[in-house]
Amino acid sequence: METPNIMKRNGYTMIDMVVRLRFGFGCVRTVSAITRECKKYPGEIYFQKSIYNSICPRTYANCTSQEILPQKYNCKKMLETMISVIDHEDRIRVSVEGDDESARRVALRLYSAITSEDDRDLENVNINFNRFEVVEK
Repeated sequence: METPNIMKRNGYTMIDMVVRLRFGFGCVRTVSAITRECKKYPGEIYFQKSIYNSICPRTYANCTSQEILPQKYNCKKMLETMISVIDHEDRIRVSVEGDDESARRVALRLYSAITSEDDRDLENVNINFNRFEVVEK
């Protein structure tokens, strides 16, 4: 498992990813878990869609600034996240306010959840936010 590319620009920590969740952001349980995780962070967290999505695919996740659509969706608001129509295999950019270690940690936790396939069992949705956590000894 390769650690994702984390970018820092204009006071934000950003990470591009391909959504691997089976129902994208259309499953209430999954989106609820993601919004709960985002609400733990005091700063702003939003995501933006790429012009490349499941209908118009691209072979890699990293996007140039010209490929990111201007509409921002607040990750802390469940309804706003659900109406964003993010599907399985869509490319998105998550931006976390701050460029410190806590912002990096939140970005990695969201990357872990959104790129996982942990929502396959709808009876027992248990999204893994910790695939990239550093375990301190």
